[in-house]
Amino acid sequence: MALVDNDVMEKLALLDLFEEFESLEVCADGALLLTTARFRYRSGGAPKKLKKKYGEAARDRVVAVSQAGEPLPETTVLLPALVGIGDVDPGEAELFSAAMILEGQHVLTGDKRCIQALALAAAENVAVAAIVGALAGRVMCLEQVMWALVKRHGADVIRARVKAVPGVDMSVTAIFASADLESECRYRIEEVRLMAAGLLHPLQP
Repeated sequence: MALVDNDVMEKLALLDLFEEFESLEVCADGALLLTTARFRYRSGGAPKKLKKKYGEAARDRVVAVSQAGEPLPETTVLLPALVGIGDVDPGEAELFSAAMILEGQHVLTGDKRCIQALALAAAENVAVAAIVGALAGRVMCLEQVMWALVKRHGADVIRARVKAVPGVDMSVTAIFASADLESECRYRIEEVRLMAAGLLHPLQP
């Protein structure tokens, strides 16, 4: 099961890749979204900004995914040790807290600073260290998701979707603009892995 932050959900939906994402092994038991996703994208500023930047069709995909997605369990309780860690926002803290009660499930985040902040906090706080230990190998970054999509659906299919909606993510754009997609993706995943203190999923090109 994949516990998906708003950033990853939004970018995959913009690129028209959320359905393909749900076919991946990490989503074998489904995908769960943050409880804020349904409200964030229903109306107001977020959908308007997406329409202005990416067009109506892309905006509509994000809205549709956010409204149809299953939210995290109502029993999720925010772990006190995660509160107040710089660069770990409430959404990510909620995902990590949910992962602690959903053993073996994966957290997907597009926020590399969050991963680094959690790893750094673990070196100074025993409670955070226990959380990081329990989540070892269960956190995936966006670049890993894109590589998994390439392996499942082919580079040409995924590259075409990325090119169709330019500017969604700088790292993803660089990967698919590279003459050596595999090496570029490996480099960017390894950048995250070096700061992740064992949190990152083993998936690697």
